Amino acid sequence: AQRISRLRVRPSTKGVDVLAWDTQDGPWSIEDGALDKALHAFVKEHRVGADTVYTVLPRHEVTTRILELPSHNREELTNMVRLSAEEFVPYSADELIIDQSVLRPLESGESQILAVLAHHDVVNNHLGMLRKAGIIPEQIFLSTACLASVCSLASSALQDRFALTNLTSAGLEIAVMDKGALQYTRGLATVQDWRKAAEDGDVQEELALELRGSLATYRRESVDGMGADTVFLASDMTETDAMSEALINELGKDCAPASFAKELIRKGAELCPHIPLVALGAALTAQDRGRCAIRLLPKSILQERAMMGTQKSAIRLFVLAACIVAVLGLWFMFKVSQYQSHIEDLDSKI
Repeated sequence: AQRISRLRVRPSTKGVDVLAWDTQDGPWSIEDGALDKALHAFVKEHRVGADTVYTVLPRHEVTTRILELPSHNREELTNMVRLSAEEFVPYSADELIIDQSVLRPLESGESQILAVLAHHDVVNNHLGMLRKAGIIPEQIFLSTACLASVCSLASSALQDRFALTNLTSAGLEIAVMDKGALQYTRGLATVQDWRKAAEDGDVQEELALELRGSLATYRRESVDGMGADTVFLASDMTETDAMSEALINELGKDCAPASFAKELIRKGAELCPHIPLVALGAALTAQDRGRCAIRLLPKSILQERAMMGTQKSAIRLFVLAACIVAVLGLWFMFKVSQYQSHIEDLDSKI
């Protein structure tokens, strides 16, 4: 309700080719329909409906767990997550959209996975708003998986453990990566204007407090009891250089902007004044290059789309068959006319 943004890209074999980065700031009210109107106007102005559209749910709207399960088989892992879903949320599995992504297979025969549980109402509300604007997304991704994909693909040099903090108009998200794999994630909803952080000490203090608490939680939960000594900061709203400098003193850790993500933009980097990490990760995932992929589009939409595809195929086959029959009919009429003409010619000669 604070911002609408769209990253437009062209499919490419390496990195991301950016064609446009468009944003519009609110705030809008959801209750009185102001956000619906703003989204509809944005979609119309930028002709969003002419493209294939992918959307992203923020981390704080779903439940995530990083689990170690005793299998390398994807089907078995899927069943295990579904059977244990009610341990993590107070809903039945039928009320949830569940997906998982393997973060890394372990030598013990287990797999470390990211399990995601989204309530149907959350996803349906998201879809309902898009439908009002004339958009049916090809797929719905999760911001956490998008961030993890960017971090794992951006640079082979980022193999040491580090924390990434992404600041958006909807809140902030913290992810800890180790050897290219996601180890910890936390999302927090807030309406804080992070653009004020460069000058406002209170905003810096709030950010430092959240980071300090999250990193302490990760250190307690980590297997080796070690924390992350490096923190990268990113935002698609503002520069993070000044914030990074301020956090060095607040946290006592190495802090720097997440400039490593720029290497993923092969063309059109000048169109992005700031780094839209989540949108970049979604673009990579849409091209099946995301190493951590979570898909939350309801099965009913997928089934509806498959049925529509079947109907379109049937219509194409019917049209093709009709064309073939018509061509054969014309050919038959031509041959009959040709034979009739030949008979008349023979009668004339006789």
